[in-house]
Amino acid sequence: MSDGGLIRAADRPEVAWKNGGGVTREIARFPAGAGLDDFAWRLSAARVDVPGAFSHFARVDRTNAILSGRLRLEVAGSDPVTLTPACAAYRFAGDVAAFGTPEGGPALDLNLMVRRDAGVGAIHAFDAGVIDEVDAGAILVASRDLVLRIGARTVAMRAHDAFRFDARGEDVAVSAPVKIASVRPPAGAS
Repeated sequence: MSDGGLIRAADRPEVAWKNGGGVTREIARFPAGAGLDDFAWRLSAARVDVPGAFSHFARVDRTNAILSGRLRLEVAGSDPVTLTPACAAYRFAGDVAAFGTPEGGPALDLNLMVRRDAGVGAIHAFDAGVIDEVDAGAILVASRDLVLRIGARTVAMRAHDAFRFDARGEDVAVSAPVKIASVRPPAGAS
């Protein structure tokens, strides 16, 4: 049984934002082949070069974390926040107005979108070192070049490469900071 697979950043094609305001590189989506209107969840990395509105996604919750740069995020009904790689991920509704402004140069954001009836998404940050346990289906994204160790296996990763765990990862270690995205079933689902 495989412990998972590497998803190279350089192999992911650029895809236009739903609102046409920029491009993103999709890391994964479920179910495979689903479109922007019928995915259960989607993980992507978007480069934000200029200020602009986020695309509207009905009945979708978004979780954003920053891989590089700084992004000021204004979400209707909330105080503005400035997100950096050191910040915790920020969760907000995809069907409310949101506007992002890169500060001091481009920002690269990691964006997890999950339909509310399909589950709850999370992105957690981990420093270099041992990660106690990684759930099956979780996706690790490298903030910079690093080595991922899963038991006796080592995987060389470049900045923004991803690794999807097919099985629960135990005895996992990384040589540089990472973000790990996961989706758990909705409350009450069996």
